[in-house]
Amino acid sequence: MATATAVQMSAGALGAFVGGLALTWFPLEVAFVVASVPLALCLLWDAVRPAAHYWQPVHTPAATRARVPGVRPVPSGLVVVVVALALGSFAAFFARFGGEQGLIPLLGYEQGGLTPLTLGVALAVATLASLAAMPLVGAVIDRGRRISVLVPSTIAAALALLLFAVAEGPWFFAAAIVVYGLASSIAGVVPSVVMSERVPPELSGLVVGVTRTAGDIGAVVGPLLVFAVFDLAGVWPAVAAIAAVLVVANLLIVRVAAASRRETAVVNG
Repeated sequence: MATATAVQMSAGALGAFVGGLALTWFPLEVAFVVASVPLALCLLWDAVRPAAHYWQPVHTPAATRARVPGVRPVPSGLVVVVVALALGSFAAFFARFGGEQGLIPLLGYEQGGLTPLTLGVALAVATLASLAAMPLVGAVIDRGRRISVLVPSTIAAALALLLFAVAEGPWFFAAAIVVYGLASSIAGVVPSVVMSERVPPELSGLVVGVTRTAGDIGAVVGPLLVFAVFDLAGVWPAVAAIAAVLVVANLLIVRVAAASRRETAVVNG
């Protein structure tokens, strides 16, 4: 999961930097063309050489799962797991579209003194820092330490959001972007790991559909709510709303991760 996250973040770092350059040197329309060309190339590559082996479902009979060491039967409390993952997805997209791609760029231009280029550089640096941290994060999670990764990184992301209310000047604001980007990226790995552990393979498609739908709802609600709060009450309540959603939504994931650790201890015991 950390490797998959790293690949996504690499594209995010490159996209933020190239988009900032395009917007600095060319009209706005060119930036959209620059963004669409790599997407078209990826779609073309996937059409020519589809990863069929990736999409083929793997069905493991329950009796086999019970006999194979290290493979658990279908876990109990699956509804709680799905609700936790859906809330986490909602919060992640709420923060991404309401904060990272909404309020934060606005504040960066108005009070941070950033330009499209320096904002792109700050986002790219945040992504590269997250990329560098992924091997360590993946190794720690593989040793079973989900909560000790999720809780500090979520708290750090929430506190970093509050920095945007007081950040002035490009260096301070860019530093806040890097801290927030690093913390949120680290926290984002754990829910995917929890899903892979607690969701049976034959239900993975349904669960992914539910969580992504919840994320899409967060992507719609986030900008509407955050900017409404910003217009009505100012910067502090707006960033505090994003931070509160992140913290509250991840509480249930912490509970699920703790249950996974107890189940693992029983199975391995």
